[in-house]
This record gives sequence, C-alpha cells and structure tokens, in this order.
Amino acid sequence: MGVCLQHFKMDSDKLDISGYFNISGLVGFFHAAMVCLIGREPDSNAARRYRWVIPVEDPCKCTEIRPGGINNRTPGRHFKVIYFDTLLVSKSPMEIRKWLNCSGKKTFAIVN
Repeated sequence: MGVCLQHFKMDSDKLDISGYFNISGLVGFFHAAMVCLIGREPDSNAARRYRWVIPVEDPCKCTEIRPGGINNRTPGRHFKVIYFDTLLVSKSPMEIRKWLNCSGKKTFAIVN
C-alpha cells in the first residue's frame, strides 16, 4: 500500500500538480528491515537452563539483531523458537543469515 502526498493549486483553467509525489517505494523500503531482539529465557528442553533466543517465527528475516531482555518464564508461543548458546549482535543481514545457517539466496540493499 503506497502513500501519496498531494498538493494541487488551481490557476484559472489550469491544474498544477507539480507538488504531487508518491512515496510508496520509500514506505515499502522501511517495511523491508526487520530488527530483532535476542534475549535470555529458560529452555524447557535443556533443564530450564537460560539460553539465548530470538523470539520471532522466522529469524532468517532479521536484518539487525539487538540485545533484548530476560524472561523468567518461557512464554507460550504459537511457533517454535531456536535456542542458542552463543550471542550475536549485528547490523549485517549477511552475517546474521550466515550465523543462523539460513538457506536460500537473499539480496539486501546497502544503506549508508
């Protein structure tokens, strides 16, 4: 869904739409980034030992991983999560996909 910003100015019989522009591509770009938090919580499959977790359905969609919080209880989720013994904090989608062993080719826009 795009967002159009419009500015119309009427001069007698002419319609000036010089201020019209569409930012749908820009809005779509912002939706492409997925910032994920990596936190700690008890892993019920590992004697309730606290382990690292990225609590999203598909961590391979993460374009950035930031440190998150600690859960004292394992939350109920409608999807299965993967627990980790190591921590990654990164702004590199390629590094994240490599660390998570994501399959398939994915291209990313480099933004400075």
